[in-house]
Amino acid sequence: MIAFSRADNTMIARWWVTVDRWTLGALCLLVGCGYIMVLAASPAVAERIHASRELFIIKQLLFLGIAVASSSRSPCCRREWCGGWR
Repeated sequence: MIAFSRADNTMIARWWVTVDRWTLGALCLLVGCGYIMVLAASPAVAERIHASRELFIIKQLLFLGIAVASSSRSPCCRREWCGGWR
């Protein structure tokens, strides 16, 4: 586990001190299980619709990246982290 001091003033350290680790772990487990299901089912579905075997895997990674980027954006817009910008 990552250990940050409460005296550490970096953005990641402040986030890590306030994050609910059980919820973060459950979310990572849920994302991991979903990705495993996509890996298991996508070759058969892609073959049936005559598409590339990697189509659904790439789409899953794309949407995962969009979700992570959009969910990590909201804490960065806090006034104390962005120097007063809202």
